[in-house]
Amino acid sequence: MQEAVVALVVACAFWAVARRYLPKSVRRAIRSWSVRVAKRLGWHRLADRLSVAEEKGGSCSDGCGSCGGCGTDAPAKPADDDRFVIKLKAVR
Repeated sequence: MQEAVVALVVACAFWAVARRYLPKSVRRAIRSWSVRVAKRLGWHRLADRLSVAEEKGGSCSDGCGSCGGCGTDAPAKPADDDRFVIKLKAVR
């Protein structure tokens, strides 16, 4: 019984870390695979819940470019003064 409880705790910890740190494309692939398996096993409610979660809109924590709040649309201005440039002299 102790091994089953430890296995359950490890599986839950893995799931929490995977949800947080896996790339969005990998999470999407796992979700689509889970939908296919759930439909194959006849678990249509679970498949519907997973497919609806897949179609939700993006938020700021989904990944780069999903909310548009990370960068500006204005082009970067060119550096006019050389005060902050460190020029290196090659010594041979």
